[in-house]
Parts: sequence; structure tokens; C-alpha cells
Amino acid sequence: MTTKHDDDSQTCDPLLPLIVRAVYWIDESLQNILISKGLHSFPRTKSMILANILLGVGRPSVIAKNIGLTRQAVHQTVNELIDEGILILEKDPTDGRAKSLNCAMMLRSQNSVKAVLTHIRPWKRP
Repeated sequence: MTTKHDDDSQTCDPLLPLIVRAVYWIDESLQNILISKGLHSFPRTKSMILANILLGVGRPSVIAKNIGLTRQAVHQTVNELIDEGILILEKDPTDGRAKSLNCAMMLRSQNSVKAVLTHIRPWKRP
């Protein structure tokens, strides 16, 4: 269903403004999380790249397609995020020729949990 504007030259789906607001909400939420973790906030481009990675999209070429940027622009921004210690670039486990991006904070958290679990003795039932 579309709604016509006054000039009848364009149509606008009423769902579109809600989707845009959702994108802004996601970006603002991510910025607040970063600040709460002691990190600095950053531009929406970096937020959208990080959001894709958190959704499981790890290949820069797919991220570029998803957010409408060139692969070169995504690679440049990804390199900045790697330099800032936010992302890690690793070999893709499913394709040895490709690289995959991961969130450094999530990997550090997972490694910390694994380290703790290795030192806990198995619980024995009475």
C-alpha cells in the first residue's frame, strides 16, 4: 500500500519511515553500548558494518553490498576498526581463500569464559 504525496510524482510506503527509525534506533543503541564499555562513539558507517558483523555477516564484500558502499570503502573502514581493536580479521573457516570479520570484544569474552570453564572441576551429583 502506498500513500501519494501532494505533487503525485512520488509515492511513499508508510512502512519506510518506521524502518528508517529502526535503523537510527539500532545505531543509537550501539553507540550507547560502546560508550558504556568505555569506547568512543563512531560514525554510522562503522555502526552499520559492526551491526552486520554482529548479525553474522563476516565477509567485507557482503557487508558492502548490504549497506550500499564500495568494497574499497568497507575495507578502509574495516581496517580502521581493526586498528582500533574492535574487529579481528581471520581466515574464513568455510573458504580458505576468503577472510572473515569478528568482533574482538565478543571473542575476548568467549575466550575468558572458556578459560574459566577449564579451571572449574566437573560438578558431581550427590
